[in-house]
Amino acid sequence: MSPIVEINQFNVNTGIVKRHKDELHSNTKWHKIIVENVENLTKLTVLNAIMKFCYPLHFIPVHYQLSKNTACFLLKNCGSAIERMCSQNLIIKNPFNIDKPFKITIQLSTASTENFKVNIQDNVTKILDKRYNDETSTLNLENLVNDQDLEEFCPLSQPKLLFYILHLSKTIPFKYLKLCNNEIESLRPIEALTGSFSLISVDLRNNSIPSMSEIIHMQEFQLKELWLDGNPLCDKFDEFTYGRDAKRYLNTLEKLDGVNIQQRGFLPFRRNYLCNQTGFDLVDQFLEHYFTLYDAQNRSVLDGLYHKEAQFSLTSNYLPLQSTSIHARLRAYKKISRNLLQVQDASKVDEFLFSGPHDIIKILSSLPQSEHDPFSFTVDLISYTDKLAVLIVSGIFREIKETLFEVERLLNFTRTFVLLAGGNREYTIINEMVHISNATTTQAARAFKMVKPPRSSRICIPQPKDAKEILQIVETVKILTGMTTEWSNKCLEECNYNLERALTLFVELYKMDKIPNSAFNSASVTPGPSVQRRKKPSRLRHKNRKMKLRNGGKVTIRDLLQQGRKSSNEQGVSDGYGSANSPSSANDPTVASLNSILNEPYEFSKPEESKQPTIVHPILGKIQPQASTSNSKSEFVPPVSRNV
Repeated sequence: MSPIVEINQFNVNTGIVKRHKDELHSNTKWHKIIVENVENLTKLTVLNAIMKFCYPLHFIPVHYQLSKNTACFLLKNCGSAIERMCSQNLIIKNPFNIDKPFKITIQLSTASTENFKVNIQDNVTKILDKRYNDETSTLNLENLVNDQDLEEFCPLSQPKLLFYILHLSKTIPFKYLKLCNNEIESLRPIEALTGSFSLISVDLRNNSIPSMSEIIHMQEFQLKELWLDGNPLCDKFDEFTYGRDAKRYLNTLEKLDGVNIQQRGFLPFRRNYLCNQTGFDLVDQFLEHYFTLYDAQNRSVLDGLYHKEAQFSLTSNYLPLQSTSIHARLRAYKKISRNLLQVQDASKVDEFLFSGPHDIIKILSSLPQSEHDPFSFTVDLISYTDKLAVLIVSGIFREIKETLFEVERLLNFTRTFVLLAGGNREYTIINEMVHISNATTTQAARAFKMVKPPRSSRICIPQPKDAKEILQIVETVKILTGMTTEWSNKCLEECNYNLERALTLFVELYKMDKIPNSAFNSASVTPGPSVQRRKKPSRLRHKNRKMKLRNGGKVTIRDLLQQGRKSSNEQGVSDGYGSANSPSSANDPTVASLNSILNEPYEFSKPEESKQPTIVHPILGKIQPQASTSNSKSEFVPPVSRNV
């Protein structure tokens, strides 16, 4: 037998590793690893430290032995890991004593695989049988490396070991697989279960999975349930994209982290709690209106949301050792803070308790301008009845910078609203408590990562019901177009008094130059270089003279429209908006202004009245929640979660 070659700190840099490279990578030889400075350290502690040093290279130690200050074990087919140790002069950091690092000595080819055989299969099979629950069809491999009955070091964070153990488990008819707390980073070894079509749930909580793309290795299993909470990948998503991306890789998924996923892959709730699902619409619309108005430049519009006997108080505190601490400026909040634990003079307890809408709005208006991040909101509806609702909202907001040189300040808030139902179940704020602090480091890292979609300005214009309303809509067209009352009424009659269609018709006729000068109010449209009436082509004037008139010789809008389209087609002029062949309509201010109006997302049907609870507001009117249905949608971002 050839002498044993030893690699230590004294000869590691003499080229010995290169000379024995073939022997080092042989899969028929066992190499002995000796580790010094391991006193008072367990087997798992020592092997975990070395394994993390070698990761992601294969490191599968066996036959661990401890003798006073020294430990030793055997390695096979781990040449790359041994080379990494040698590249660091056989010194590995001791996580528990930096002054005494692990000193490594390697003895090559201490035994052959024929003379020394290690069989871990029988032991692992017994562990698998012990951890299988036949009643629930669950195989629980949680924190497997710490199993007291496990004879060898088997961390599932090692891809080879995970593949090997899952391959052995294929003889067990389990439907639920738990792999929590195993520091798993790669899910490729789960492919060892290929062919196990009974698997419907995998629990991967509290591992080290870095990316959602790792779950693509489980596509074959038709999973219905998946747990990923506690992995680094979770920090890369918000509650909306989290479920969507998981659904993109596993389209059969129905539950993610114990939560039902909607058809589009969004979590119907996350972090939120509603004690009564019927309160969803009230909460949803209240949050939208309150924080939209609060973030407006003039907070006086909030006046109508407060009850005449409403009370308001605010507390504030500073959080040290956070990324926001150095730039935190809480003076504006501290000076009105009503922290009862810090009040030294009991006579001043009520000094900062504000009553009535006037005083409350005055205080709110004195606070810095703000912008809230609705994607950071946590919402709890803790009580909801026909007479009262108690709502707690917390999240992140930032103060609007007054100059470009100011540093952005991120703050954390918690607001508790007590909403009181009045007549016709119209809710107003009877009590509000606010707490303000600088944001934590984690909150600051996640704040304002999602772009908030712009709110659509939808205006509901009901159809006129009587002569008075008809006159009002005629006057509107007259102001917008500059036409006379007679011609404004003609446009509306042709379009059944639909304002949007009437304005569209006007723009179409105006571009085709089919509206006579007499149709315009001279006081409204003064001839000039900007709105000068274009001279009609001679051929078009000729057609107009031959046009047959209806209604007793009066020119109607339909006549102009039909004749204009016919003439335009003969001249190669498009009747669409923004035509390149239109003589000058692209630069015409009248057309430009009307086009901007037409681009607004108007609605023209009158909303149905609802008996649901409302919130009274002097400018917005009654805030009427929609009927609670399974298909109801809200324009507020983000939607409040359904109750847990």
